[in-house]
Amino acid sequence: MQGQGFAVTELGGRGHSGPVEVLQAVLKRRALPEALATVDACDSDALVMVEQPHIARAGWIMAPDALPLRGRAGDVRRQLGAPRVPEPRIAAPV
Repeated sequence: MQGQGFAVTELGGRGHSGPVEVLQAVLKRRALPEALATVDACDSDALVMVEQPHIARAGWIMAPDALPLRGRAGDVRRQLGAPRVPEPRIAAPV
């Protein structure tokens, strides 16, 4: 999966039947079908869980052109020239 540009962390574990490999990947939803196809090609009986993250800090993120970027959100935003999301305005009481 790393060879295809996915950010993957491999963990060793022990399951009911003995040692297992646990892979954690952070990817965009549109990349999910490709990631699932890759998992199926390697192990069609693999347990796959898809979760929606609530907070992501630092680490690897995937750029629109699938090149991994590393760093804090503000630094990456400056590298890409992306604007900061404006703070919501709260209306003054009348």
